Amino acid sequence: MSDSTAYGFLPYSSAVKNNLTPDYAIVFFSGIDSTNYISVLKSKAAQLESLFPDCTVESIVHEKTLDGEKELDFKLMLLIFMTIAVLLTVCFTYSCIFELNQKKYAVYKLCGCTLENLQSICTGELFVIFSAAF
Repeated sequence: MSDSTAYGFLPYSSAVKNNLTPDYAIVFFSGIDSTNYISVLKSKAAQLESLFPDCTVESIVHEKTLDGEKELDFKLMLLIFMTIAVLLTVCFTYSCIFELNQKKYAVYKLCGCTLENLQSICTGELFVIFSAAF
C-alpha cells in the first residue's frame, strides 16, 4: 500500500474489497496469559508462517528470548557496579580534599565558626563534587 492510501489502520475486509496488496502487516494478539506468553506467541508466529509461506514473519519474541533477559540483568549489574565505583571515587577524592583543607578548617574554627557551619561548608563542597561526577 502506498502512504497516500491510508495513514492509520486499514481493516482486512476493506483491503480485500479494494484489491489492495499490503507491503507488510502488523498483527496484535490480545488476551494472552502473562505467565506463558513467550510460548504462545512463538506458536502463533509458527501458525502465521504456515498460513503465509511466501511471507516473512517477524516476531518480538524471536528477538528477545531468554538471552535478552540475561543481557538486561548484566546491564543492571554493570550499572550498579559503575555507581559503586563512582561513589568510592568521590569518597576517596573528598577524603583527600578534606585532609588538604584541615588547616583551613582549623582557621575557621579559630575565627569562631561553629561546627554546624563547618559541616554545611563540607556538605556544600561534597555536593559540588557529586554534581561533577554525575
